[in-house]
Amino acid sequence: MWILNDLNIIKQCVCADPGRKFNITIYPVNPKFLKDGSRYIGREHLFIEYIWEERVVDHWIKGPHHVWVDVESKNIIRMWQPWNGLEIFDPKKWKLSTDSNLFIVPPNECKKNGY
Repeated sequence: MWILNDLNIIKQCVCADPGRKFNITIYPVNPKFLKDGSRYIGREHLFIEYIWEERVVDHWIKGPHHVWVDVESKNIIRMWQPWNGLEIFDPKKWKLSTDSNLFIVPPNECKKNGY
């Protein structure tokens, strides 16, 4: 995991591997997050804060983490857990394309002289 900081006086690039000690791979959001050890709670009609719409969602939990997936778009729409609070993702604003330059490892900013 590469962490880029622009502190105005200095730019930093930090290489972090928090799962190394435990021999696990950790991502900012692990795509396999719900695969093992999660539990399906059920389908719900839920009013979603901040987008002010009622949606049909599938509710999943894993430990203290709750995840609601929009049935129509199949994207995560809401997440909640006690220590991180509430997160809302508007399915109309999801961008399903990516810029492949964002996945260069290490990022160009972390290479000597930017190369």
